[in-house]
Amino acid sequence: MYLLAPTKLLPKPCYNPFAGGRYGKMSKTNIEEIYTRHIQPLPREAQLRLLAKLAEDLAAREEGSGRKRSIMELHGLGAEIWEGIDAQEYVNELRAEWDQRP
Repeated sequence: MYLLAPTKLLPKPCYNPFAGGRYGKMSKTNIEEIYTRHIQPLPREAQLRLLAKLAEDLAAREEGSGRKRSIMELHGLGAEIWEGIDAQEYVNELRAEWDQRP
């Protein structure tokens, strides 16, 4: 098993290493140093495992960061579209159109 780096040598983690993130900003120099000192010396198979792990973590974050969503989050969305429209009148118009279709 290969250790990437002792924890004390790594900078604070962040989501976007160049623009800063939840935990602060990580400079390109820090990333280059981590790569040169800890990742580049790893055997090819360990680098591939690391790459797979990074891709897995990024994909999970893209999917909504694991938080379950509720249908209630959509409550009220688009309400302004229906402003001033009587619901019963709208339904009656739709039903009248159905009767006229072949």
